[in-house]
Amino acid sequence: MSVQSNSNIISKFQSISWASSIMVTAIGGIVLFGWAFNIVILQNLITHMPKMMPNTALCFILSGISLLLLQKKSLLILRGEAEAVSEQNKKILSSHIRTYAAGQNGRLKHRIAQICTAIVLIIGIITLSEYILKLNLGIDELLFKDIKTPETSYPGRMSPQTALNFILLGISLLLLDFKFKKFYPSHFLILLTGFVAFLSITGAVYSIPSLYSISYYTGMALPTATGFLIISIGIFSARPDYGIMSIISSDSSGGYISRRLIPVSIILPFILGFLRLEGQRGGLYGIEFGVALLVISNILIFATLILWYAENLIKSDTERLKVDESLRHANMENELLKTIAMEIVKAEDMNSAIQVVLNEVCKSTGWVYGESWIPNNGGETLEYGSGFYSEEGHMKFMEVSKNFKFKPGIGLPGRVWASKKPEWLKDVSTLDVSVFPRSKIAQDTGFKATLGVPIIANDKILAILIFYMTKASEEDESQISLISAVASQLGTIIQKKKSDEEKKRLEKQLQHMQKIETIGQLTGGIAHDFNNLLTAIILSANIMKRRLENNPELMTFLQQILSTADRAANLTKSLLTFSRKQVIDKKPVFLNDIIQNMEKLLTRIIGEDIEFKIKLSERDVVLMADSGQIEQVLMNLASNAKDAMPDGGNLTIDTQLINFDEDYVKAHAFGKAGMYALIIVTDTGAGMDEATQSKIFEPFFTTKGVGKGTGLGLSIVYGIIKAHDGYINVYSEAGSGTSFKIYLPIIESEIEVARKKEIIPPKGGSETILIAEDEVTVREPAKFLLTGYGYKVIEAIDGEDAIKKFNENRDRIQLYILDVIMPKKNGKDVYNEIMKTKPDIKALFVSGYNEEVIHKKGILEKGLNFISKPFAPTEFLKKVREVLDK
Repeated sequence: MSVQSNSNIISKFQSISWASSIMVTAIGGIVLFGWAFNIVILQNLITHMPKMMPNTALCFILSGISLLLLQKKSLLILRGEAEAVSEQNKKILSSHIRTYAAGQNGRLKHRIAQICTAIVLIIGIITLSEYILKLNLGIDELLFKDIKTPETSYPGRMSPQTALNFILLGISLLLLDFKFKKFYPSHFLILLTGFVAFLSITGAVYSIPSLYSISYYTGMALPTATGFLIISIGIFSARPDYGIMSIISSDSSGGYISRRLIPVSIILPFILGFLRLEGQRGGLYGIEFGVALLVISNILIFATLILWYAENLIKSDTERLKVDESLRHANMENELLKTIAMEIVKAEDMNSAIQVVLNEVCKSTGWVYGESWIPNNGGETLEYGSGFYSEEGHMKFMEVSKNFKFKPGIGLPGRVWASKKPEWLKDVSTLDVSVFPRSKIAQDTGFKATLGVPIIANDKILAILIFYMTKASEEDESQISLISAVASQLGTIIQKKKSDEEKKRLEKQLQHMQKIETIGQLTGGIAHDFNNLLTAIILSANIMKRRLENNPELMTFLQQILSTADRAANLTKSLLTFSRKQVIDKKPVFLNDIIQNMEKLLTRIIGEDIEFKIKLSERDVVLMADSGQIEQVLMNLASNAKDAMPDGGNLTIDTQLINFDEDYVKAHAFGKAGMYALIIVTDTGAGMDEATQSKIFEPFFTTKGVGKGTGLGLSIVYGIIKAHDGYINVYSEAGSGTSFKIYLPIIESEIEVARKKEIIPPKGGSETILIAEDEVTVREPAKFLLTGYGYKVIEAIDGEDAIKKFNENRDRIQLYILDVIMPKKNGKDVYNEIMKTKPDIKALFVSGYNEEVIHKKGILEKGLNFISKPFAPTEFLKKVREVLDK
């Protein structure tokens, strides 16, 4: 049987053993002192009793020293010390413990203890042999001579009982740590020693000589018997975790009882017997009455003691049960939290996570039904979220609950929502509907005790959990603690998931921005050169157009060149807009006009095998938009629709007017309140799954094969719509076609201006203009165009050539047309150089970059005249005239 001991109790017993060894040594020393100086009172405390002999005193001193040297710390105490220190000191302490243990069992101490014990054992054996063999070996009075008295036949000799006890005592000390199977012989021997000593004490106290002496031999002195009793207790206590003592020192109920009842069971009967005997000797009562009185006294006292200790044990067991219950509850809570944590991680969203909690809590505890209540989008009311029921009869309660909504402070969910604290209801079936609005259906279902707890993250209520059981119950702190811990864990995990999702969103946004930046760097790098090419094409084609007005056949091809160049220019602008390198040129435009003007072009793009329909709104709405950019959006969407319908199909463009009120914005979770033009582009193509839809607006994402797409089309569309303060959504299913919905804010002013503005032809002039342009394909058509309108033109091929031509013709030149980016000197440097000698010059800067970008880069200051490439002849001539007329 394994018995668990308490280190504090062990330590106390070892202290008793240590004190016993000191006391016994002191008793022996005092008696020897009495013999040395012939102090009778120190030899014998009671005059009519035998006195302690010198050999006896010497044996007590040696026994006490031996016991003192055999003291050692219990392994339990050493283990407790090791556990009390930090991990980093355990190795050091373990080394100290080994050293200490070695010291405790050191050879020197052990040898001295053995020598002392051996002397005691030899004296006891010789003395007992003298009695048995009727010898006198002369050892009795080696130390001191004893005056012969009538009480003893052998002066100076210890009694036979004393000699026997020293033999038993010596053997028990030698066998102190010896174990035979599960039996410790030293315990048995020391019990005999204590028994003989107690007989002598009883005889002395009760005045019964036969109990402390044998025939006419010397009897055991009272100090001697007391010394044996003390050292017996000391030897027992020296090894409190061995044998019988392990029961007494245990931390169990048995140990508790034995430590209290054993001393009482020895001392009380002893005292009662003494009182009964003295009463009888004093003639107070006879033998029969005395025996009866002793029995009754023992019964009353021991019954009272047993009841008292039983009460203490009940209290102890109650506390122990509470601790066990707390541990069981803690283990259950830990297991539940662990299970929930593992399952929640797999949940896709908050509702799934809450469902996991409801399921696990109801399966693991006494709750039979659980439900959740979620704040609606506006955060004004709680709506039913999800539930878990263990019986089919609970489904009715669930269905009824789905029709309820709770405001803060109303009903159990509303009160928990308002207070952010758990609330327990003993029996909801008996409550008024003002306290629990669903009390009637709860009564029908059999629900009684109910608990509501909030799920909180960052001080915000995410949901309310309500649990029900089928019996009434007072508030249970352990259940409240458990469910609150679950709710707290759920809130923490949900918040962490949201943080992780936000982190992923930000990382995705960063990747998106990096892609856009890549596009911006690419686009910005080629824009200047590309726009120079487009400028040359547009100017040259327009010059040819004026010369070929009488040739309709060539005019058709020339018009296609101009249309293609315009589309290329718009594409460049769209890329620059998407990469935030271009500020769009918004003007009031009619949406229906843009779509109608695109009809022929879109028909050619999608082909004859696709039926194309346009449904325009009755009200022709006006947008503040860049019409070229909106056209680019429609072309991209139409091109994608064509690719999605390789075998033909239907493409529809529909325009509507829609009002975004506050309710619409809350319901759809996007947009700002106001009037919007809605453009719906719908095809009957292959459609897309959800995974594809989530990525279609990302740069470089494409579902087309190699060589059939760049992955930028829809990214550009998205960028253009955002640049117009609009929104775009996609609705699609695999195999069921796709519908794009574009929302653009409308304006209520300048409607007539947008449509009825007169087209004023450009004016010419006779001024002299210096044009500095390094691209000959741009410079030559520009010169031809200007001279055609009466201007005189001086050409410069780079920045230094422009300075040279200025110095040669400074009084003739009225306008300087300067390309911003040129070899040798850029347009800004040329302008600054000329300004030094001619501060009133008029200049027009041109560049393939947008004016806003040029200003942001610090190339040009605000207020300088600028026109961006590519430009149409009419636009260019008007700008030239405008600058000259300033």
